[in-house]
Amino acid sequence: MEQTGFSLTRAFSNFTVKEALTEVGLLRQRRYTKMTAFLESECAAARRDFERLNMLYDAHNLVDLFSRAYRCLLSNTIFNPVIASRAWNPIPSNAVRQIVRFLSDYEDKESLQKFALPYLVSAIRANAYPATSHPFDFPLIFDTIYKSTWDHAAHTASLTEDMCLLFERMVRRSVDAVAVIDTEDTTNPMENLKSLNGLNAANLLDTVTTVGPNPDDCVTQARTEKVTAGQRNEEDHAAQMDIQMSSHERRHLCYLVTIRDRWRSHKVQDYCPACILRRPEYGLPCGHMYCEHDIRLLGRKIGRETYAVDECICCQARFTGVIFRFRPKTRGIRILALDGGGVRGIMILKCLQLLQARLRDFLPGMDIIELFDVCAGTST
Repeated sequence: MEQTGFSLTRAFSNFTVKEALTEVGLLRQRRYTKMTAFLESECAAARRDFERLNMLYDAHNLVDLFSRAYRCLLSNTIFNPVIASRAWNPIPSNAVRQIVRFLSDYEDKESLQKFALPYLVSAIRANAYPATSHPFDFPLIFDTIYKSTWDHAAHTASLTEDMCLLFERMVRRSVDAVAVIDTEDTTNPMENLKSLNGLNAANLLDTVTTVGPNPDDCVTQARTEKVTAGQRNEEDHAAQMDIQMSSHERRHLCYLVTIRDRWRSHKVQDYCPACILRRPEYGLPCGHMYCEHDIRLLGRKIGRETYAVDECICCQARFTGVIFRFRPKTRGIRILALDGGGVRGIMILKCLQLLQARLRDFLPGMDIIELFDVCAGTST
């Protein structure tokens, strides 16, 4: 109260006053026996109410929501727990454009009904429930976070009213319903399950290849370095082998696997075939491209911000030594700026060559140019 200036009635909806026994002759433990029983009863009743309202948060989410609610209290703004729970993982900024591009590939009514709309609902549901997030009801999350994005995309794609209504009905179906399309494209479910489980195998590779955002890099500009599994473990013995995946993300990938024949020859660069909502940035040798988030999901973590991808989930093409290194979110852009030509420019380049030779003992097989994100110079 002293910090905020607000009364307790503004922070709490109800108060109950309970008198404790205060007789001098009673033992300290006896004084609070009824109080303890009362508190236990009230806590059990409150827990049942929270479970019924889907408001029973785990410790991590509860602390985070309390912190954000306190900020809203100080700024005198409305607190929305659904929006607050996604403050650290907002909807992709270009999601509207990606959805429009996806829908434009399936303009006929049958394709929209049987594939595009069910798949988009599954993708949005996977995005709505990242790992460790609180399981709010999906229709509530959709109406709060995704509705405006969907309306904008549907209007831009000139989707008919009946298709929009169909999409809304799909959103409000039971969250446990797994959309599976019964078509000739559907592949063997047992093979699909084995393939999905194989995506996150924990074995390390002996040969790794650095792959850039351009899919052609996988074939023509790949740089290979020999690294043993033991060296990798020594480099980062505490590295988590797999990125944490929520059950909804896993369910969506299972859905993708059952209809992968639709994606096998359909290779797009306008949207990520796994999540739809993000722009693809990294290509595999087979030609399919994915966003950074899905590369992390489909790959094996073998080091700090380093993931190996053994198989494409869309076409089942298998690879050897395809490695992606991502820039940590806390790291800035590394720039190498060279200025000067002639003798002065040669001296700078010679110094870099000497530095690279010295670093060979500590970074075998890595060129010094790989330590920078952007290189710029004049006549150098």
